[in-house]
Amino acid sequence: MITKHEHYTQCGHIAKLFGYRLWSSDFLAQLAQQAIQIVQRDVTPGFVATELIVWLNEHKIIRPGYTTLQNLISETLSTERRRIGDILAAVLDENDRAELKH
Repeated sequence: MITKHEHYTQCGHIAKLFGYRLWSSDFLAQLAQQAIQIVQRDVTPGFVATELIVWLNEHKIIRPGYTTLQNLISETLSTERRRIGDILAAVLDENDRAELKH
């Protein structure tokens, strides 16, 4: 067995060999911006995850851990739902809202 330090050192060397960068929280803002653009096309969590991984691969960034992606996608979807809800609340009158409830 190898130590965690050795494992991550080897991962770093392998990533560098293939021109990839290890995940860092420095990339989170860029990934979040990409997620915002993606959810405006499709709000399916699987689609968002797939597109984010494609973006990471295109930029040669090793993907973050599952929890990081899961939290980012969840927060982005919630924000998008609120955004759409606010738009609908602003443009729909009481009659329209009543019709949608039926």
